Amino acid sequence: MLAFKVTGLDRLSQILKLERYIKIAHNAVAGEGQIYHIRLWGVHPSFQGKGSGTKLLLEMLEESKSFGKTLFLETSEKEMLPFYEKIGLKIYHQIDLDGTIYLLKQR
Repeated sequence: MLAFKVTGLDRLSQILKLERYIKIAHNAVAGEGQIYHIRLWGVHPSFQGKGSGTKLLLEMLEESKSFGKTLFLETSEKEMLPFYEKIGLKIYHQIDLDGTIYLLKQR
C-alpha cells in the first residue's frame, strides 16, 4: 500500500474521493467506456525541453483516436496549461481543493 504510506490515512480518503469525482466528470463528458485516461505522466528533467513530452503526448492522442476514445488528463501545474492547449487539449473543468486541479480533454 504505497499510497497509504505516502499520503497517510486522512489524505488517502481525500485522494480516493477525488479519483471518484474525476471519473464521474470524465464519464459525463465522454460517456463510460469512451475514455483514454492518462493518470500520471511526466518527462525526466534531463529530457525536458527537447520535444520528448510533445512527441509522447502526440502519440497518445493518435492512439486514443485510433481506439475511438477521448483522451483525458489532469494537472495541478498551471504553467503546463499552455503546453497542453498547444498540443490539442482544453480545460473542461477545474476542482479547487488545497490547490486547483485542471481537468483537460482532447478537442
